[in-house]
Amino acid sequence: MGTFKLQMFKWRIANFQFDITRSGDNMVQSILTLIKTKQK
Repeated sequence: MGTFKLQMFKWRIANFQFDITRSGDNMVQSILTLIKTKQK
């Protein structure tokens, strides 16, 4: 949950200047990759 809060904070500090949806999708994919790697 902290990862998502940090992402929102960075978006707010950047004055909402980047695509939060794309950034969030990338973050979720990274987390899923870590989970898959950990299971092996």
